Amino acid sequence: MDTQSQILQTPRGPILYQSHGEGPPLIMIHGFLGRPQDFRWILPGLIERFQVFLPELPGMVSTDLGAHDPLDQKGMACFVELFMDGLNIQSSGMVAHSMGAGVAVSFAANHPERVDALGLISPVGPRIHKALAGSKLELGHTLLTSPLRWLFMPLMRFSLRRMGFPRGVRDEAIVNSMWFNTLFDYDAYAKMLDSLSMPVFLTYTTNDSQIEQEIFEELQELVRPSVIKVYEKGGHNPQKHHSNDVVEGLLEVFLTQKQP
Repeated sequence: MDTQSQILQTPRGPILYQSHGEGPPLIMIHGFLGRPQDFRWILPGLIERFQVFLPELPGMVSTDLGAHDPLDQKGMACFVELFMDGLNIQSSGMVAHSMGAGVAVSFAANHPERVDALGLISPVGPRIHKALAGSKLELGHTLLTSPLRWLFMPLMRFSLRRMGFPRGVRDEAIVNSMWFNTLFDYDAYAKMLDSLSMPVFLTYTTNDSQIEQEIFEELQELVRPSVIKVYEKGGHNPQKHHSNDVVEGLLEVFLTQKQP
């Protein structure tokens, strides 16, 4: 499969993305320190039915933040709107992983007519989770404000590797991720989750090292998913360890909503 990125020029700067398959559009949004490759295990089962678009979030992976808004809730919705408008996509299904769910939900809550169905994989929940609690966000502020922030980067890289993130994550992406997380309004996000009107697929594992099971259960009560898949094992990436079953659940929701 060709993984070469294309460039979409927008009024706020370039967006790098990949496109695979043919059919109705399906946009897949990775997490704050993730990358489009985080969906590689489920991609083959989806491109048989959809044209899948995988944008890089600004300030992550290989692109700079540039003139894009910071990824608070408003900036998240703006990013998705820029991407869809730039490709002339009127409406699309969306799949999001981890903090990428904040991006997708922020757009879906504000533009429900443009989101056909929503797939949430190990999504950020309605309150802060253990991977971001306490000193981690305080350290994020320090990284942003201190001219000696490079002193803290080895500790940050070590912590990220222990949480399962790949080596080679750019320092800028780490700093941006901590910044974006400090901007995240969990109360507003909870209201957005409760307002969703489109069909929702939800999957998570009970041994996720980053987000507590109780938080996933609270999110489940808010979004009232049409299909849910819960696994005992798989960590923060059920799409990797249960790829076939996750694809089956996604197709059940995304294909059903296309029927008259």
